[in-house]
Amino acid sequence: MMTTKIINKILVIKLRAIGDVVMSTVVLDNLQAHFPHASIDFLTEAFCRDLVSDHPAVRRVWVLDKSGWRRQSWRTRLFQPIRLLSSIRREGYDAV
Repeated sequence: MMTTKIINKILVIKLRAIGDVVMSTVVLDNLQAHFPHASIDFLTEAFCRDLVSDHPAVRRVWVLDKSGWRRQSWRTRLFQPIRLLSSIRREGYDAV
């Protein structure tokens, strides 16, 4: 017998290319149609935030902000993404 897990929280990850982030909005619409009760979050880089932040299917946008990394210490460059990933992990996504 196959068991199916109920999906309540979904995280879509699309870093880098703006065109890829724009194309992923179709995925957001499809996810919302197939999982109408699930909350959908999105992880992207800072320069792509505005492309998905107003999308009706997206509840929250997680941002990996790499701007100014060259001017930051190696500790900041190391621990900033680790803190972000820890926060994302605590959300307990059912599908990523």
